[in-house]
Amino acid sequence: MAAPWPRNRRDSSLEPRSTLPALHNVILSGAGWSVELDHVVRVPSGIVVLETKTLGGTIAGELDAPVWTQRTAGGVEVGRLDNPVLQNQAHVRAVEGFLGELRVPICGYVVSAGRARFAPEIADAVVPVGDLSWVLSISFAEPNQRVLDAAWQRVERETAKSGSRRAAHEAYARRRREAFRLRRQA
Repeated sequence: MAAPWPRNRRDSSLEPRSTLPALHNVILSGAGWSVELDHVVRVPSGIVVLETKTLGGTIAGELDAPVWTQRTAGGVEVGRLDNPVLQNQAHVRAVEGFLGELRVPICGYVVSAGRARFAPEIADAVVPVGDLSWVLSISFAEPNQRVLDAAWQRVERETAKSGSRRAAHEAYARRRREAFRLRRQA
């Protein structure tokens, strides 16, 4: 059974005003890869993958650019981040691949749980946390409920393995970030 939405300070802002089943910090892995999904939510119309960002300042970038820029209110660049839209598209593909023959509707959203302002070019691609309940209530498909049940149970079983995969996933993520950093410098 899915865990209730977390009650700790870090994630409590994501708690929707409903009783939707949700899984958190799900690590899927395969031969030579792994991915961590912030939140996976079962809604009546399918499965929703949420990528959560808790940022401040102003975020600028392009929807298809690999990196976005974070600036302070004064315009000083404080960092770059992997484009969370592209990141979550990869997460959705990972869930689709993991489910294999269990074809269910899956969609993904990037959720802003911080105070960041997003540039007009990317603002519509990010759901403010205050709008999350409303967004999750929007029907996007009419799935076969038996297939959706089976798919959700498969994701729940995989979630139970996430704790034992954490160290390997973190090492994998460090290697990927370093390789990405080196490519950007070249």
